[in-house]
Amino acid sequence: MSARTAVKTSSGTYYGAETTLTTSWNSYSTVYSTIPGTANPWTWTEVNGLEAGVALRKPAAGNTSHCDQVWVVVDYTPPGTPTTLTVAAAAGTYGGTVDLTATLSPAVAGKTVDFYINGESKGSAATLASGVATLNGVALTVGGGPLSVGTYTGTYNTSGVGASFAGDATYEPSTSAADLTVNQEELTVSGITPTTRHTMVVSMPLLTLARRPSRE
Repeated sequence: MSARTAVKTSSGTYYGAETTLTTSWNSYSTVYSTIPGTANPWTWTEVNGLEAGVALRKPAAGNTSHCDQVWVVVDYTPPGTPTTLTVAAAAGTYGGTVDLTATLSPAVAGKTVDFYINGESKGSAATLASGVATLNGVALTVGGGPLSVGTYTGTYNTSGVGASFAGDATYEPSTSAADLTVNQEELTVSGITPTTRHTMVVSMPLLTLARRPSRE
C-alpha cells in the first residue's frame, strides 16, 4: 500500500514522492518552496487557486487504505519595510583622514551602517534617532597606501565612498555611494628667519693732480 500527495496549479498537476503506508494512522507531507514545475515563487493568486489531494495505490486483495483529511499549510513571511540609504560625498587631504556620513530612511536608531572607500571596508557606525550614522577619522588609504589626489566617482563597492545597511527582520537592506575627493596637501615652510639686506655705498673724494713747473 502506498500514497503520494498531489497538487494542481496553473502549470499542471504534480505528485510528491510515493510513501509506503503502515497499519497505523500517520501524516505525510510534501514541501513546495516554489510553484511546482517552475522556479517561480508562490503568489497569492497561485495559492488561492491551488487544489490539493492525495493519490492512493490500490492495496492487495483484502486490504484497504484510507485518507482521513488533506490540508495545505502556507508558510508566509511578510516583506520587510523598504529602506533608503544616502551617503554624503566626502573630501579630504592627501595622506589625511575624512569623516564619512550616511542617512538611513525611515529614520531609526541603533542600526549598523558599514562604510567603504574604493570598495575597501573602513568600519561601521550605528544610526542615531535621526537615522544618521557617522564614522570619524577614516584614513584615506586603500591596501595600506595613500589614495592619489583626484576625484573618485561614487560607485558602490568599487569607487568613492560606499555605505550599506544589511537589513533585519523588520527593515530591508539598502546601499549607497557618493564621490570622494582627495585634495593636494598644502606645503608649509617653517624654521626660516627673515633677514634684511643692506646696501653699502662708499664715496671717495675725487683728487685732481697737476704738475707744477719748477723754479730755478
